[in-house]
Amino acid sequence: MVAVSCLLLSVPPEIRLIIYELLWVPLTAQIASNNGRLTPAAIPISADLNLLLACRQIYYEARRLAFSNHTFTITRNFDKLPLTLEPRVEPFNLIRSIAIPGYRPLHSSSLSRCYTFKEICSLVRRFKNLDQIIILTTEVSVIGRSLRSRKAHVNFRLKKAKYLQDERFVPSYDLSSLDGEKGNVGWRLSVSIGEGMVRHADILPHGLHDVEDEG
Repeated sequence: MVAVSCLLLSVPPEIRLIIYELLWVPLTAQIASNNGRLTPAAIPISADLNLLLACRQIYYEARRLAFSNHTFTITRNFDKLPLTLEPRVEPFNLIRSIAIPGYRPLHSSSLSRCYTFKEICSLVRRFKNLDQIIILTTEVSVIGRSLRSRKAHVNFRLKKAKYLQDERFVPSYDLSSLDGEKGNVGWRLSVSIGEGMVRHADILPHGLHDVEDEG
């Protein structure tokens, strides 16, 4: 097979790095510039990573930026299609940002779903470098009420554990409000992963325009 030269490799390495940074902009940056509202067309897709398929050199140059800056959209139904491998190896362990649906599409398939809170905690446990989980929804207030209810439940369990002096009542997660912190509106989720270790990720609900029309 004749090797096909990649024109991008003719550009100086420092310019290529700038191109990679401009290509993979975190979804939160787009949200910030769009008053917190997104259209379905703005949701990241797997094709956004196609440059990594250009050639081996570009893949090795760009993979760390791509996987750490790109927001990965996940709609997988873990009940019907569980992950066979844990995302512990590079490049999957570089993932820092995930977007999940906070709504049920009109034309959803049997392999897609709206994630439960338990599954969100599982994502934090699976991806060791995960910083944020963006929930795309048409009803931000509903998700806000649900998370406030979760926080109240955490406080109740902690008081019960203290009163009974029984650590079995201590929940495996905690939530703290991000409102006003660096302009964020959301919650910081802390999840126990065993042996006294805790992982953290920010839950950021964001409004989505015209989601009913998305097929």
